[in-house]
Amino acid sequence: MAYDPAELRLPVWLLRLLERLIRLRLPIAPGWTIGLTRPGVMFVAAWLGVWAAALYSGNNLLYLCGSMMTALILAALAQSIGLLRRFPQMILPACQVGDVTIVRQMMAAPVKLAAVVDLSWSHAGETFALLARCADSAIRLDGRIRPKQRGLFDLQEMTLATSAPLGLFTIMLQRKHGGEMLVMPAPVAWSVGGSTVLAERNAVVEGDEWRDLRSYVAGDLISRVHWRKAAGDMQHWMVKRFSSSEATAETTLLRVDLRLPSAMDTSAFEQLLGRCWHWMQQDNAQRLILGQLQFDLSETSDYRQAMVAVASARPEADPACGTGGVLLSLVSQS
Repeated sequence: MAYDPAELRLPVWLLRLLERLIRLRLPIAPGWTIGLTRPGVMFVAAWLGVWAAALYSGNNLLYLCGSMMTALILAALAQSIGLLRRFPQMILPACQVGDVTIVRQMMAAPVKLAAVVDLSWSHAGETFALLARCADSAIRLDGRIRPKQRGLFDLQEMTLATSAPLGLFTIMLQRKHGGEMLVMPAPVAWSVGGSTVLAERNAVVEGDEWRDLRSYVAGDLISRVHWRKAAGDMQHWMVKRFSSSEATAETTLLRVDLRLPSAMDTSAFEQLLGRCWHWMQQDNAQRLILGQLQFDLSETSDYRQAMVAVASARPEADPACGTGGVLLSLVSQS
């Protein structure tokens, strides 16, 4: 009668022992732990059996087999530890509260090794996880992040785990500093002068009349020069001023008052920051005054600093500095 492997039934106590061995984690160094996988349990059992038989019988062939298995174990552990130790710090994209951010990121690999590394970290009661696939000289990060709290978070405790290259052992490293995670507030669409910022940006103004004149500045459109009053040198030219251009110029500056009245809860403050973040994503956003801080959004470094300031903003006691532009405030302006 042929043997059917599907008829093999292991005792319940043996299955429970196997599960406990798999969940077991042994510290091997500060911040480092090691565990066994299911194939690893079978391999270690065979390795112990070979060495027991070699020591009992003194057979040189068994000694050779045990030495080869030991060399495989040591080589696998050395490669796993080297991979995790030299794993680069990841740079996460900016996320938004409540939105799912799909991470697809490529990084340079520290060593040429085919491996899969699990990355996980916790912050403020939330647990996040990413999967890193290493192939040749590249690392691809894959995963989804859905934070529930805004801010700039320092990933002080990140766990890196891998079972490469043989899949026998799970090596885990507790890294003290794993990078930063920037979480922006959920954007809230709002209106400037009765229409949304996006609509104002795409609006086509027709029949707008000029109001008065101003001196010509290099870069002004020639079509706006008032030629009847343009006699003489260029420095005496006069340019027509339109009400629509002034309104557009007003929307390029946003002043955010970070004061929070005692009668309002923090959700109103979060919506205020959400409106600010929504405005920052528009094409006509040029200058931002957030409380007492000023940013030139046309500069990449200032834009990044403005994102960090919005993500980590807290209520203040003083009104927003500066004048002009569009004002966002929770305090009634008398």
